[in-house]
Amino acid sequence: MHRRDFLKTMLLAAPAVILAGPPKSWAARLFVRASGQYLEISSAVVTATPFSMSIWGYPVSLGIAQGLMGVGQNGDANHSLFVENNNFLLARTRSNTSVISSAQQNVQVTINTWMHVGGVWASDSSRELYKNGVSVATNTTTATVTGMNLSRIGAEMISAVKWDGRLAHAAIWANTALNPGEMAALASGAPVFKIRPSAVVAYVPIWGQNAPEIDVAAARAWPFIGTGTPAEAPGPPVGLWRTY
Repeated sequence: MHRRDFLKTMLLAAPAVILAGPPKSWAARLFVRASGQYLEISSAVVTATPFSMSIWGYPVSLGIAQGLMGVGQNGDANHSLFVENNNFLLARTRSNTSVISSAQQNVQVTINTWMHVGGVWASDSSRELYKNGVSVATNTTTATVTGMNLSRIGAEMISAVKWDGRLAHAAIWANTALNPGEMAALASGAPVFKIRPSAVVAYVPIWGQNAPEIDVAAARAWPFIGTGTPAEAPGPPVGLWRTY
């Protein structure tokens, strides 16, 4: 059985056991901003709302704009999870007519600390930001994005500003607005494939051992952009199995 299929099967089964800690392969990747490192595919994983995103991030520097993940057009209309240079976290939409609508938490993120970040785009006029399983901001300004043709992890969509630090477990659900309980479960360590598995259209664990990284939901490779080699780093508090 292919490693991807083996992993997905075990995550769906989720036996009632908790690992003492993640195995070596259940790690994270260190993205070095100065080396221009991020992941990108030349297609949009989703092309319209509703959809949801989830990712774990561990910033090693602050005071700079940093992209977690997004879908859209290069340098133009997009939906993204993002940290501004004031260290505020946001779920942002930039429309085809340059309307920028953001659900923003006006509390600074913490350096050298894992955080779970989720975004729910329920419609073109509804976006909600989650941090560590809690809804922290909403926005209801209408902003429509069409013609999406790009997906990124570790970089922002408009100017490709890079993430500086570790990233892990990036996932996207199509035609789905995850609810607060589901976001809370993800933030507490639930495997991605335990949350509406039939709607998962992208799941990149980001092991830090491969270039490109492996998308276990879609049998797809996410090419590595930038210089340097893959760098594995300790991952977030997520295991292969968990009791709920």
